[in-house]
Amino acid sequence: MNLKTFWQYFFYSFAILLVTEIQLGALPAMPGVLAYTDVAIIFLLVVLVLYDVTTAFYFGLMLGIIFDVLNFWSFGQAVIGIEVVLVVCYILLTKVFTNRSLYSFLALTLIATVVYWLAIRITDITTGFVFSAPSHLFFNPVALRLLGWKIGLNLITSAITFQIATFISHSLKPVFLMKSNYVNR
Repeated sequence: MNLKTFWQYFFYSFAILLVTEIQLGALPAMPGVLAYTDVAIIFLLVVLVLYDVTTAFYFGLMLGIIFDVLNFWSFGQAVIGIEVVLVVCYILLTKVFTNRSLYSFLALTLIATVVYWLAIRITDITTGFVFSAPSHLFFNPVALRLLGWKIGLNLITSAITFQIATFISHSLKPVFLMKSNYVNR
């Protein structure tokens, strides 16, 4: 293993641990609804958009395993939720979205937030049936309000993250294509 590979793995490990610390340590201590932000999902979307799908799935697997160990969920619930989000977002990124603009990134964030919420809820309900534990109702008003806060906070956070990423990387476009680009010359 050469020095470049070592520093690359060190950077990846540091990024995973930093996101884990923010998601599980700092955000739950935030006041009010700020604790509902999903920094891990936004981080994985940035990795998926800026790098490649292999790196995103590696990060997702590592984050999911760490989240499963440190959360009080059923083991495998976070890995399933994160990997389902990455599969759906990868399919949408390659088949539906033609450019990597702010609007497509915000749409991916919206879809990822809803898919992650649904995946966690479905696995929560299925493990509740298996272990005869009481599970939450699927569409109760409190859960839907929580989803609304998650969507709003994730969209704001991802818009800020996208603007920062456009300064760092040149593979993103800050806006949609201009109308003058469609005019035949």
